[in-house]
Amino acid sequence: MLYLDGLSKSFPGTRALSDVDLDVRGGEIHALVGANGSGKSTLVKILAGVYRPDGGVIRVGDRVFGGGLSPSEARAVGLHFVHQDLAVFTDLSVADNIAIGRGFDTDPLGRIRWRSVRRHTSRVLDRFHIAARPDTPVGALRPSDRTMVAIARALQDQEGQDSGVLVLDEPTTSLPDADVGLLIAALRRFAEAGQSMLFISHDIDEALSFVDRVSVLRDGRKVATLDAPRADRDQVVELITGRPVGRLYPAPQRPDGGARLQVRNVSVGPVRDVSFDVPAGEIVGLAGLIGSGASEILQAIFRARPPRAPRWATVPAMPSRQAFRTCPPSGAGPASSTPACGRTCPLPR
Repeated sequence: MLYLDGLSKSFPGTRALSDVDLDVRGGEIHALVGANGSGKSTLVKILAGVYRPDGGVIRVGDRVFGGGLSPSEARAVGLHFVHQDLAVFTDLSVADNIAIGRGFDTDPLGRIRWRSVRRHTSRVLDRFHIAARPDTPVGALRPSDRTMVAIARALQDQEGQDSGVLVLDEPTTSLPDADVGLLIAALRRFAEAGQSMLFISHDIDEALSFVDRVSVLRDGRKVATLDAPRADRDQVVELITGRPVGRLYPAPQRPDGGARLQVRNVSVGPVRDVSFDVPAGEIVGLAGLIGSGASEILQAIFRARPPRAPRWATVPAMPSRQAFRTCPPSGAGPASSTPACGRTCPLPR
């Protein structure tokens, strides 16, 4: 159905695709995976006619394009696209969204034939098994059905399900898990009916669970095409990254030098008596729900918000830096030798 031979594309300072070969067979779901920057989006845009390739050949059925193809040519030869941003209009009805993909039926005076539009939409909804009515607002549909509306809009004028290629660019990214399963079940039905699909994904486990073959891009090159039922996750990860899974996350080599930041007995906002260290070479996460006090702790560390209790200090453990403490406001806390000024004062060296 779809064959790419030696497809290449360069931009100033980078080679996005280099001699990529790829084929999508009839009735096949073919996954294309790779890290960010591997060339997946560039390949899709070349197929859609957004970019012209620098070299290579695209063949769709018996049509051959040596210098790329235009958006109208892509549609004419049966290449249909559903992008990660579905471009459905949630405030409009299902009928409106379907009609936007092909144009509204009109009479000789240019008036929309709404009855004809609704009849066509009903046929499309039945064909793609979408549980909705033509007048239903798309915003009222569940996420998987919104994706199905986008797919139906793309394929509505295709003659049969074995005459074109549907390109899906990460369609499950924004879907809840339950809706992902519904969409995958629908794609399997399409494939069984003869529909060819190129499925772009970043989720390796998801792709291997239902596709027929998977091709891997790395740094603009196709490094392998595997039969998905025989492939495993670690094998695909190694092809994507270029190194064994065991070497993806080597043990960090942290510099010596102890803590770079020490926080002791912080009480500020809703926080009570919090202490922690930030060692040299380490990233320490501070997380919590809104109102938990994480922001107040940071404000206190940077002295933008004075704490309530006098027993508090942040000490950057670097010899060239001065340590600080924040004195309580006048009248706060027990009497002590600390001046009650409410200001941040350097600790004695």
